[in-house]
Amino acid sequence: ALLDKKSGRSLTFEALRKELDQTAAALCCSGLETGDWAALFVATGLEFVVLVNACFQAGVVPVLIDPGMGAKNVLSCVREQRPHGLIGVLKAQVLRAGFRRAFASVRTQVLVGGGFFPGAQSLELLKVSLSDYVEYGCVHEPLPEEVAAVLYTSGSTGAPKGVLYTHGMLAGQANAIRDMFHIQPGEVDVACFLPFALFSVAMGMTAVFPDMDFRSPAKADPARIFAALEGATSAFASPALWEPFSRYLAK
Repeated sequence: ALLDKKSGRSLTFEALRKELDQTAAALCCSGLETGDWAALFVATGLEFVVLVNACFQAGVVPVLIDPGMGAKNVLSCVREQRPHGLIGVLKAQVLRAGFRRAFASVRTQVLVGGGFFPGAQSLELLKVSLSDYVEYGCVHEPLPEEVAAVLYTSGSTGAPKGVLYTHGMLAGQANAIRDMFHIQPGEVDVACFLPFALFSVAMGMTAVFPDMDFRSPAKADPARIFAALEGATSAFASPALWEPFSRYLAK
């Protein structure tokens, strides 16, 4: 289901299902409640897919802000959405500590990626402390009209804008992409733009994450992108990545 070329870590669909169950239960244990909004900042594509889907399963609305837009814009987006939670790597926790007024609405902090930070609960320790997931029962079944996520534009053409997606909208987009490109379960997609990996997995595809910084697609090494394409049936990336990649192939 997921393959990270940088770390070499992979998850089958069976392993992903178990990881989602455990992560969703951990989010519920952290104090996040159904209907809460949480700003999500993670470092890898694999973490992104797991945590976004775990939020859906826990009934939490992930607010997805591209850190590549710069600290000023990130803080502006956080102030605008007033999230109840912060789920993020150490750098995100440090940002909150340094700009508490922007994160004033946050009452629950979850640290991703191990380590320790004052006031934040470690996701890994929460998962270890769980007893039996089935007994915990953290499975939210959303209605199509319920808010699923808020995705921000990159800000490359102006001020970043938050786009609200319902569960019905996300399902509709996945079905439309599948039907338009005749995608079949078992195909392989190279995801150079993290949100599209959510659609890939939903359609039964394997999502491959190339060795790149997803915040700066224009700086991606074309040779590493080319290596990730081996065995792939599709790929998605912004023009900022494809333009230098095309020049690389033309050499």
